[in-house]
Formats: sequence, C-alpha cells, structure tokens
Amino acid sequence: MAEKGLTQFEESPESVTASWMKKRFFVETLVGVLPPEKDAIPCNFLLRLLRTANMVGVEGTYRQELEKRISWQLDQASLKELVIPSFSHTCGTLLDVELVIRLVKRFVSLDSEGAKSVASLVKVAKLVDSYLAEAAVDANLSLNDFFTLAAALPSHARATDDGLYRAIDTYLKVYVFFITVSYTHLTLPTILL
Repeated sequence: MAEKGLTQFEESPESVTASWMKKRFFVETLVGVLPPEKDAIPCNFLLRLLRTANMVGVEGTYRQELEKRISWQLDQASLKELVIPSFSHTCGTLLDVELVIRLVKRFVSLDSEGAKSVASLVKVAKLVDSYLAEAAVDANLSLNDFFTLAAALPSHARATDDGLYRAIDTYLKVYVFFITVSYTHLTLPTILL
C-alpha cells in the first residue's frame, strides 16, 4: 500500500507536461464559456482564475479577457486575491505588479467614461494603497513601478493619503535597508584588508 502511494509521485516528464496542458486547456475552456454579463462572476473568483491562468501559461487572449472582466469590478476585489505572484522569469519582482498596473489603468479608463461611482474609485484607491504596502517589501520593486501604480489613480480617488504614505514609508525602509546591506558588503572586504 505504501509503495503504491510512492509511485504516484514518481511521474514521468511526459505525464507532468500532459497534466500541465490539461490544466491549461481547462482554464482556457472555462474562460471561453464565462457568461458575457459584467457582474455574472465574482471578482475574487476571476482573480483566482487569472492566477491559475498565469501559472499554467494560457494564451494571451484568455488572459486579456480575464483582465478586462476583473477591471470592470475591481472595486469588489480583495487584497488577498489581488496579490498574484509573478510567474514570469523576466520580471524581477515577487508579485505581478505590472498586472495590477494594467488592471487599475483599465478600471480608471472605465471611470473616465462615467461607468464607475466615486465610492468605487475610493475602494480601488484603498485597495491599491494596501497592495503597494504589500509589494513595497520586495527589494526588487522598482521606483518606476511603485510610482506608476500609485499615480494610476486620479487625485480625487483618495479621501486621505494615509495608506499611500504608509506604502511609501515601507518602500523607503526596504530600499534603505537594501542599500545599507549592499554598501556594507561592498565596504567590508576593503576594511578587512
């Protein structure tokens, strides 16, 4: 009985690839049959589906469709679901900040068309500020990405800037610590000589 359980973990590369392809096909099929109504599927479910889609590498059109649907209802998203890891090997950050920038920019463009209320915009601003505070602990988060996401919202979206200031404070603490550690590693060998 124990041997049977152990052999289940010893899969051949072909079966792992086949399993991965099945998951990708399943996600693509699921996205393809989503109802066209804007609020038919909860935003947090769409975010979880997008996380899986990014993980299994679905086609760009399916990913774009999910991003569009999420943007329509970004004001209903939770921070827990928005914190999506970066599955890209070219991105240096732990979280997919570029994805969140795209979602927020698309949401704001819908707002400029008058499709969103002020309350929705304030909710998204709070969500973005909380996300920035989470993303700020990543030493690889560039100042440009941090600033782009913070500035993606119009100035009237934030009732107060407390959340943004908290995120900036976190970012600066991590950045200063990273610079200090790097500087120490650079100067310590010269001191010891």
